Amino acid sequence: MGKKQYTEQQVQMWADYPVQYFDEFTTMLSNGDTYVAISDCGEILGFGQLYPTDYVTLLYVLPEFSRAGVGTTIYKQLENIAQDNQQKCLSVTASKISKRLFEKLGFEVIDTEISLRNGIEFERYNMVKIFI
Repeated sequence: MGKKQYTEQQVQMWADYPVQYFDEFTTMLSNGDTYVAISDCGEILGFGQLYPTDYVTLLYVLPEFSRAGVGTTIYKQLENIAQDNQQKCLSVTASKISKRLFEKLGFEVIDTEISLRNGIEFERYNMVKIFI
């Protein structure tokens, strides 16, 4: 799925990120509230994190489980935590791939940015969802 939205360089950079920046990635995973979707067979299908209490980050679903409700299920758990903590809104910096999901979940784009990782540019979308 990512290969349709991103260049080969962009895909490779993100695939290498957890290995190349292992300590940073491990630290990121230890913050906040993290949910992992696991199949009946014990296979990890995806994960997502709320950190700090009003920011959704690291939402990822294996491509073969994309559009099967896994990302939505993870997100709803994170939203419940935010609302339990009296958050008035949630924000996310979405990728080209996740932007559509977040729009479906009620987020609106407030800004588009170009992020630079290892000299490679990525278009990202700063989005917000305000709870009524």
